[in-house]
Amino acid sequence: DNGAGRLHSYDLVDYSRWTVPPELARERWSFTQGDIRDSLLMDRLPRDAGYLFLDAAHTAEFARWYVETLFPRLTPGTLVGVHDIFRGPDLPPMEESIVLLEWLERRVVPYFTAAPGRTGAAYDRIVALKRDLGLAEPIHDSVKNPMVFFRLP
Repeated sequence: DNGAGRLHSYDLVDYSRWTVPPELARERWSFTQGDIRDSLLMDRLPRDAGYLFLDAAHTAEFARWYVETLFPRLTPGTLVGVHDIFRGPDLPPMEESIVLLEWLERRVVPYFTAAPGRTGAAYDRIVALKRDLGLAEPIHDSVKNPMVFFRLP
């Protein structure tokens, strides 16, 4: 939206090709189809990413890979957002969640989430702000922002 920066996407399937706006895709976006764990693809990953968004396999194996292999390749202080970490109170945590939250705890890395039940009054303030901005309509009916945000140590 700000007209600057580059977006690098890596995925096994090309769904993102259908959702990235044309004005971004033309000159500032590169899509690589394949498994990011492949060493050839890892070599194409920029080390100085300003923001890393992970929404991938929600397994312990993949989470161990990204905390042990991907995170160390990136510049300390890189902002990270990992999707689907906090689920509803009636659902057990996913394996990925357990691995990531233990990694954050061992390194004493503070994080933010807007997931209900995890933020106290912050969640209510965010919902009120979204309503005031006309953004109260949820994207997904079953999930209420299960992401976690933090900076790499």
